[in-house]
Amino acid sequence: MRLLLAFLSLCSLAAAAAQTLRLGAVLPLSGPDAATGRAAAAALGAATESLAGGGLEVELTVLDSRGSPASAAEGLQALLEGGVHALVCCENGALAAALTPLAGAEGVPTFGLTMGGGATYFPLVGGEAAELERLR
Repeated sequence: MRLLLAFLSLCSLAAAAAQTLRLGAVLPLSGPDAATGRAAAAALGAATESLAGGGLEVELTVLDSRGSPASAAEGLQALLEGGVHALVCCENGALAAALTPLAGAEGVPTFGLTMGGGATYFPLVGGEAAELERLR
């Protein structure tokens, strides 16, 4: 949870000029990984509430990947068109590897969730990796 809060805090720096931090997530809300996706969505909700308690307005949009690369890509495109400042995804490394460059091309930092083994990673774009290290 600390790393997630650090990531969201980092994103708030990127969105400082905006009134609201727009956080998007593409997670498995249906299909075989639905329980994990719902748990991740709940954790994101808690993290955004924590940031809101600190005075930052956060708009969280969670879309269902349905375990499908095509659905995940459609969801990402919708989030990008909606002007998200940061993205949280994916139920597996293959989806994360496919979506992260698409988000990165738009300058949107990505927080990746892998469902196997509970591992997390930060495939960040631009100078965000250095900023995350500073926040640790």
